[in-house]
Formats: sequence, structure tokens, C-alpha cells
Amino acid sequence: MNYHFRLVKEKKVIVSSVCYLSPLQELLELAKELKKERYLGEVLFDLLCVNGNNPNRFVSMLFNGEEFERGSVKSLVKPSKLLLDTQDSFYKKHLSFITSSVLSTKQQNNYLP
Repeated sequence: MNYHFRLVKEKKVIVSSVCYLSPLQELLELAKELKKERYLGEVLFDLLCVNGNNPNRFVSMLFNGEEFERGSVKSLVKPSKLLLDTQDSFYKKHLSFITSSVLSTKQQNNYLP
């Protein structure tokens, strides 16, 4: 599995990349998990480990309760400070994800203690 997903307070799902392989390649598996949770709505993907800390780091896609609506993909160019802080904190707690990413050693140092 090339992702870690979690439900957040506002009933949203955040899918975080955990290595250099994109979680977008596993949409069918993720859809099965979201169906078990009876989730319906927007899913936010943090592709830090895949794309690096670039403008294409965050994308969203709608999940209709059965499958992802692939035509609904949007890039989140200006993520909120809260989202960035939350995700940076997440990655600082999961250092193995950072060391398995496309980030350079210098970029990895931003997340390492």
C-alpha cells in the first residue's frame, strides 16, 4: 500500500503518500476502504513523497461512495497554513515515509529531528 489515509474532524479524508510511488495508482484499493467507512465527499491527496514540496503537492478528487470521480481532480495550489502545518507534523512523526521519498537529503532534513 503506497498511502496512509485518515479521517479528519471535518469529515474529510486526507491520503498521504508514504514513498516515491503515487497513491493515485491505488484508487481501486482506496475506494474499497472508503466504502467500508461509508465515506462520501472530497478526498485530499498529499503527494509530498512523490512530487516533493512543489505546487503540485496537493490534489483533491471526489469520492461518490462507490468510486472516485476522476474528472473531478483539482490541484490545490495555495494550501492553508493549517493544512501545511498538520501535514508537516504528520510527516515528522513518520520519518520512514520521508526517507522513502523523492526528496533530496537537504529537503528531508526539514522533517528529520
